[in-house]
Parts: sequence; C-alpha cells; structure tokens
Amino acid sequence: MNLFPFLFMLILSIFMGINSKTMFFMWLWLEVNTMSFIPVMIFFNKYFNDNFIKYFIFQCISSSLMFISFASEYLISLNMLLYIILMFVIFMKMGMFPFLFWYMNIIPHLSYINCLILFTAQKILIYYMFSKMMMTFEMSLFQMNLFYLLIALNSISSVFLIWKKNSIKIILGASSINHSSWLLLLLNWNIYMWMIYFSLYTMTLTYLMLKLMNMNIFNLKNIYKINNNNKIYIFTLMLLLMMMPPTIMFFMKMYTIQIYMNSLSLMLTFLLIMSTVMFYYFYLKILFPTIFLSKTVKNYKNFLHMTYSPQNFFMLLLILFLFNYIPI
Repeated sequence: MNLFPFLFMLILSIFMGINSKTMFFMWLWLEVNTMSFIPVMIFFNKYFNDNFIKYFIFQCISSSLMFISFASEYLISLNMLLYIILMFVIFMKMGMFPFLFWYMNIIPHLSYINCLILFTAQKILIYYMFSKMMMTFEMSLFQMNLFYLLIALNSISSVFLIWKKNSIKIILGASSINHSSWLLLLLNWNIYMWMIYFSLYTMTLTYLMLKLMNMNIFNLKNIYKINNNNKIYIFTLMLLLMMMPPTIMFFMKMYTIQIYMNSLSLMLTFLLIMSTVMFYYFYLKILFPTIFLSKTVKNYKNFLHMTYSPQNFFMLLLILFLFNYIPI
C-alpha cells in the first residue's frame, strides 16, 4: 500500500481546516483527516484488528452529532444546548471524560507511530474547532462551570485509568488525556501560549516515542535493557514531559495555573495540580530505572524488587528540594 497519498491528505486536511471560514468546512476537513488516518493506522500495524473499527465507529458517532448540530436551525437558535452538544462531541473525539474507555482501549494495539499521530496531529483541528466555538458562543455561568467540571473529572480520571498498568503506551496515552485538560484551559485564554505549549509537547513526545520504538521498549519490564548511552536522553525527555522546573514547559503550566488562580477557579486549579502530582508517580516509574538501576540487575523480577541505595535516595531528595526552590 502506498502511504504517501494518505499522509499527504492527513497533513493537507489540517492546513485546510485551519484556514476554513465556517464551522461546516472545518467539520468537512476534520472528516477527511479522520478518513486519511485510518489507512495510516492499518499500514503501521502488523495486523488488522477490531480496534480500527472501534475508532471509526466513535468518530462517526461524534461527527454525526456535530453535523446535526450545524445543520439544525432549531439548535442554532438555542446557543446553550448547541454549545453543550458540541462540547461533548469534542470531548468524545479527543477521548476525554466521559469517553475515556474507547480511547484507552485501542492505544495498546497501535504502533508507536500511530499513537504519536493520535496524541498530536489528530487533535489539532479539534483544538482549533474548540477555539472557534469559544469565540462564537458567549458562555453562561452554567456552561463555564460544566466545562470546568468536565476538565477536572478528565484530569482525575486519567490518573486512575493507568493504576497498576505497565504498558508505556497506556501511560503516555493517559498522559496525553491529562495534557489535553491543560491545553483546553490554556486555549480558552491565550491561543499563542497554547501554540507554544502544544508545539513543545509534540516535539518532546515525538522524540521520546521514536526513541522508545527504536529501542523496542513497550513495557516497564523492558526498561532495564536501556544502555547507558540512552539513559541521559530518556531522562531529559521525561523531565520535559513531566514539566519539571527549570524546563520551559514547566513555566507554561505555571502560566495556566496563574490565570485560573487570578480568576478565582481555586478548586479547578487544585484538582489539576493534584492530578499532575499523581501522574509524577507513573512518570517516575519510567524515569527512575534510567538513573538508579544497578548494572547487576539481570531480569524483571530483580527490577521489581530492587532497592535503592541511601546515596541514590538522598540524591533524589536533593533534586526535588532544589526544584521546589527554583524562582518562577
């Protein structure tokens, strides 16, 4: 199968959708984008499975609801109802709460390339459509509170989806869902800062997933195979993905927190920070073995039961202490 026409249409649909003047043409190019991605999914996977059908079905359902919303004059006259429908449709397309399970169900069966496209390129038009929707509709207090509630529930639920999971694809998929909450909040206030955040996140995730793919690392039990030459590389990328200080992505997140603290959305800010802190545990499950893993570890059983030396533990506390006192 010649992949070039589908990749070309996938990229073209993103640019054409961004330059569309009406919501209908944005929807049209969004469908072209989806139809172009399905052959790409099949190409980069070694075998065909029903997860492609699941992706197609959920995208068709959300697209149908979106088209009905645009085409119905009755709904257009009811801005509140139309906004709520479109908001849930966008959350469904992005695999966010309350439509998390179909999204997380297909991720383990996709290749790293497919996961990378799904986490990044496939969301660009949806983010852009959301920004246009925010400019079109004047949000009431109820709509704003509903949006904040869904964002908070999305952040918290994404943490519990990967509890006791060892698949790196699942961890990165849940991380993408969590980052989507921050990106939607930032997009609601400043599209230029959103572009910086999304670009940095995309570049970091691209380098990380390509490196993991080249090293054939698919599960936490494979991490002990990483050689010393790749440890610093993975360590740096994980720090960027964690948005730890003093990385620039940390300041993107702090900018978002400052905005919503100033707008008195204290509970939302607290829940987002808590979900981020909880995610650090899963990031560290990937990060720690690249630093502290002893050369004497020979198998996954020893990896699970290994103990860190007092020197390593003290180094970790020192790093966290210094991070907490870096001026913002």
